[in-house]
Amino acid sequence: MRRSILGKHGSLLLVFVAAGMLAGCGPGEIVEPASPVVSADSVAGKKAREQDEQFRALRRQQEAQAHRRMKELPEGE
Repeated sequence: MRRSILGKHGSLLLVFVAAGMLAGCGPGEIVEPASPVVSADSVAGKKAREQDEQFRALRRQQEAQAHRRMKELPEGE
């Protein structure tokens, strides 16, 4: 068996080193927020919160349906 020069976690070390060299990964390189900042009390904020609540309710409903289907499946041997 051949051992890697960098050891057990060498590939992980290389990823972190490479990430530090990429644009946007250093301190102070991202000066603007990635998405627009919206006040929670604004119309856009209320709309976004309402959409998020609807999405979460739909997701809970889908998870409940999936759970019911899983309960109906026969158990494996």
